[in-house]
Amino acid sequence: MAGLLDEISAYFSPDAVQARRAAINARLAGGPNPGYAQNYQDSFLAQNRNQEPLSVSTMRGAQEFLPGVGDVLALGEAGDAYSRGDYTAAGLLGAAGLIGLVPGAGDAIARPIAAAGRGAADLAGRIEIDPNTFGTMGGNIRIRPSQNIPRQVTENNVLSAVDRLSAEELAAAQPFTRTSGFAAPRVGGGRSRDPALFSDFSSKKQTGVPPSEWTVSGRSLPTSVQPPRNMTAEQFQREGFTDLTGFVADSTLGNAIIDEINGLRLPSPVMQQAGHAFGDNINDLGFMSEAGALTSKANAWGRMMDDGGRVAVTPMTMGTSGGDFSQHQAMNLVQAIRAAESQIDPNFVPLIGAAKNNNRLLPEGMGLLSPELPEYLTSLKGGQRAAFVKALDTSPALAAGVPSVGAVRWATMDPNLINQPTLSSGYRVFEPDLADRELRDFFVYPENHGSYDAAIQRVGENMTMGAPRPWTIQFPDEAYGKIMDSTPSGANMPMVNAMPKDLKSFQMNPNLSQTIDDQWVETNMMYDEILRQRGREQADLYAIDAMMNRATLAGR
Repeated sequence: MAGLLDEISAYFSPDAVQARRAAINARLAGGPNPGYAQNYQDSFLAQNRNQEPLSVSTMRGAQEFLPGVGDVLALGEAGDAYSRGDYTAAGLLGAAGLIGLVPGAGDAIARPIAAAGRGAADLAGRIEIDPNTFGTMGGNIRIRPSQNIPRQVTENNVLSAVDRLSAEELAAAQPFTRTSGFAAPRVGGGRSRDPALFSDFSSKKQTGVPPSEWTVSGRSLPTSVQPPRNMTAEQFQREGFTDLTGFVADSTLGNAIIDEINGLRLPSPVMQQAGHAFGDNINDLGFMSEAGALTSKANAWGRMMDDGGRVAVTPMTMGTSGGDFSQHQAMNLVQAIRAAESQIDPNFVPLIGAAKNNNRLLPEGMGLLSPELPEYLTSLKGGQRAAFVKALDTSPALAAGVPSVGAVRWATMDPNLINQPTLSSGYRVFEPDLADRELRDFFVYPENHGSYDAAIQRVGENMTMGAPRPWTIQFPDEAYGKIMDSTPSGANMPMVNAMPKDLKSFQMNPNLSQTIDDQWVETNMMYDEILRQRGREQADLYAIDAMMNRATLAGR
């Protein structure tokens, strides 16, 4: 070992560095890259003076396996470290090169300007060697990601939310296991498309665990919730509510811990922080959002109250990917990835956008199997988390062994909201507490929610109208115009399903509301009766007729 260190020291001496730089400049001035063997002819890395080093031949064409190491050596950055007395940096970089972890020196020489921007000291400080492992093939060496990657999970995350539960709360938790109930793949396969291998939760054909075998296990937390109060349309009117308003919310599960998805035991259980059922909490909170969005909605509700109204607010359903932005769904996926590490291709790189653009999703130096991935995900904003989830909802990701994003979306969703049409509502309703709106202090800022930073309190209990009901019966005045705009001229039936543009319109419109008048109450009560006696399909057909009749009576 002493002889090796002496050779490393000699290689990084200031005179040797200057000599190699002069040789490199001469080669660059002389024309095209003369090839690996000549580049390394006088190199410390060469096995002999006339043979291409094994490290280069085995890694020919490698894609930045260890970013920056080859560039540092080619430009003498490690030599500068040695000349500054940074012997640790110089020695470690030389050792890394010796055992074959340098990409291609030809590539490094071709881009000296880019390489010069990488600091040798920073890189050396990120190299870790396990002294208990003999690293003849580099197994005892790793490079930590650059310092802009978080080193610890942020405080308001869904992992530590589980740790904060008391012993009593954990003891009261009720285990649950849920299966998908989807159709099984046909026996014997076949060349034609098998619909059982596709689901609404992913646009990609499912490989590995088929949708029919998706499972999720966890624990519900009854001590953290209180059941919502059942309310009919007639009761809302009788208690003085004048307007029903809404906001678009994801359909994810709440007040529960997920422990296992498709047989993968999550290394860290994940707290589910809800979409529609968030208001069932025992803390008198109605719902959470970003402070800016919440302010615009609260101001609109306040104007209704100033005009003498009383407002009821209901969450409205999104699509199956609506929860992608939430921290708990993204962390469900990350923990499933951690549980499946042994089956995931370590060379798989998730990309943003088309594969041909080769845009990395994660920071340089971080991959799906990097231990810092959970910390990184907790530091992102909602849109960035959604991009992460969508980048893994691809055929290449499935082929690389990444757990199904579709399965994670299904496991995260409140089972009562699965297969509900977009913009359905009434599953939960609450009255916002705006008593102190003039003082602008009606928001609270919980510290233990991973996705949002502000909450609005509710008055009294959370409420429910039962199973979600379509927008045609809940918001007929708003739905009618949008449906007519989407229906082609001459069509026999209106296109009653909400379109993506309708979802966006409802999501961005804080003034969305429906008057709770006698006609609205009567049609909702009839909807309930048909639902009880004849089922959901007939009730939904009635909702369409009721919406059209309302529009006719209003002269629309």
